[in-house]
Amino acid sequence: MSSMKQKLGLFAVIRNRSNFVKEWILFHLMSGFDAVHLICDGCTEPTKERVLELPCQDKIFLHETSVIRHDDRQVTAYEFLMNLYGNNFEWAAFLDSDEFLFNPQGRDLRDVLAEFDDKDCSGVVVPWTIFGPNNHVLRPSGLIIDNFTSCNGIKDRTWGTIKSITKVDDIIGIGNVHYLNTRRPYVLENGEKFVCRGRCETDSFRSSKFRLNHYIAGSMEDWVDRTLRNGWGAAQSIDDFKGTLGKITNRDACIHSKSIRETLGLPLRDANLRNTVFVSTCDYPDADGISYNIRKTAVHFGVSLEWASYGERFVHLFDTKVTKLLRFLRNKQAQGMKYAFVLDARDVVFAAPVQSILDEFNLIYRGGVLFNADLKDKLWPLDATEMRWRIKSIHGANGIANSGVYCGEIAQVISLWDRLSALRDQLVTEMPAEWVARLAVDIKEYKEDRRFRHYLTGDFSRASGSVSDGTEYTSPLSTITRDLMFDDQLFVQIAQMDAGYPICVDTGKQLLACFDEEFPKVADRDEKEYDNVKSIGTAKILHSPWMSRYADDWKAWIETEVCR
Repeated sequence: MSSMKQKLGLFAVIRNRSNFVKEWILFHLMSGFDAVHLICDGCTEPTKERVLELPCQDKIFLHETSVIRHDDRQVTAYEFLMNLYGNNFEWAAFLDSDEFLFNPQGRDLRDVLAEFDDKDCSGVVVPWTIFGPNNHVLRPSGLIIDNFTSCNGIKDRTWGTIKSITKVDDIIGIGNVHYLNTRRPYVLENGEKFVCRGRCETDSFRSSKFRLNHYIAGSMEDWVDRTLRNGWGAAQSIDDFKGTLGKITNRDACIHSKSIRETLGLPLRDANLRNTVFVSTCDYPDADGISYNIRKTAVHFGVSLEWASYGERFVHLFDTKVTKLLRFLRNKQAQGMKYAFVLDARDVVFAAPVQSILDEFNLIYRGGVLFNADLKDKLWPLDATEMRWRIKSIHGANGIANSGVYCGEIAQVISLWDRLSALRDQLVTEMPAEWVARLAVDIKEYKEDRRFRHYLTGDFSRASGSVSDGTEYTSPLSTITRDLMFDDQLFVQIAQMDAGYPICVDTGKQLLACFDEEFPKVADRDEKEYDNVKSIGTAKILHSPWMSRYADDWKAWIETEVCR
């Protein structure tokens, strides 16, 4: 092959993909394609305008063509592109705009294809991995690779529909866009000869060097739009749509999420909301209970979450386990993940080892007050009003460090912890001797049988009593707690000690805005979502003659699968 040629070219025909065409182009350039050649085929949306907004115009070649409307128009368009640009490349891939081709380990596709340059073949076939709707009724904002992570499995099949990456010099004609007419046979990624099963399927399924994610369904809104636009799926019922749902979560494509968002100027936290690793060291409530409610919430709103549970407190972890945990977190960070640490009350001592992997998009939850037992049967997170109350129901003079919500580097949390601890020590020093004695008894009882729990849960009815001489006993700790509960300014002042930026100002807006946006109150979300479905999704089905007979099935799916 000529050294003057570029390694890998992408050829595609797109129509009305203005919502995500920029993501699709950037994804493939980041995966290793040298250039992208597009034909906008009868677009009625500003697809071309979106493409022209990208910064990498030297790698994008865009055409608008009046391809004759016939069954082979896609083949005709590909032949047009190949005649213009085919000789510029050693390898070519012909993809649809809902197909994302990449190496799951993040290797450059050009480097992977170099392994096949000297093989006696015309190209490599890559099986589809079908991704479902993730229970999205309406089209979600953000990136496809973040929003749709449920697939039909990668290792659980022995055959699948394929597409191909082809040596340009071996191409005789386009023919079938799944695999072209070539001089020599295709091979699988392991070097085995490709044996076609049916029209474009293979008996062997390999996806370790090349992965082809096919986001065939999108949201229900996307599915209906496509059906009404070009008739694809017109004869299919809700059962066919549900067949694409997928049972396995796969986020390999998220490897480019952070870079794409930075290029497009999208907020990283939006991406991270859908790719969150929860690390818990709380013993109460049990990690399984928290995990269950988090996942139940995620399923309800079509959000993909991961869960990592460590029952022991970090302060007691051995070095080997800390190393293992840090390796896990760093691997997830490379995929653009956000971390949410749910730490036991005194696990702040674990700050130093994990500080290097934190950034402003991570959250740290302190203490079990956010996860009381009465929440086990509720969706999590709480709505902003209830969350604000619970954050302010702190325990002890140093309670903010135990049950506040913090963003940013843990070092700032340590500083706040130290200041509040000093305040606590000062209060204890100024206590009457009998109060100190009573407090010591309470602490001992708590350590033995948890009867000191009222200090941790804000149960002020039991935060007072009488010492042996009959003097009324009111703990300064509970007094401070009361002051913080009912004095917003004091609450804010203490919370912002040495933080460098507001930590607890307007909790509902400032700190929990991301959760309010993603997880509004369930009843409100259901009502709004269902109204939108009725006006957008179901209405289109009802007015579609070929889908009207399935309208009841769609509405039943909305009610049972999405709005439950």
